[in-house]
Amino acid sequence: VPESARLGSLREIAKEDIPQVHALLANYLKKFTVYPIFTEQRVAHMLLTRKNVIYTYVIADKDNKVTDFVSFYVLPYTVLNHPTIKECMVNLCRHHRLGICFIIQQPQSPCLIL
Repeated sequence: VPESARLGSLREIAKEDIPQVHALLANYLKKFTVYPIFTEQRVAHMLLTRKNVIYTYVIADKDNKVTDFVSFYVLPYTVLNHPTIKECMVNLCRHHRLGICFIIQQPQSPCLIL
């Protein structure tokens, strides 16, 4: 695991990021023939981090411009018939822009560190 990320600043999303994330998501979705149109309020509801429910991280450049984002939700499972492990948490990717695929493929990806 690298000491630092190579791709700018990876950080948890903040309310102030919603307009930029909304624009990134809207521009990405326009690539499809049929796509949903979300308001900023809906994006905030869907993507703002809620502990043990959903986590969203943004990648920002040196000027604090959001260039990408990734979010995932958490599914807790109960483990039956195991002497020590009682619960398992599974993280599933929920929203990401196409650019995140390139980030994940890089060996020092900050998304893999999460």
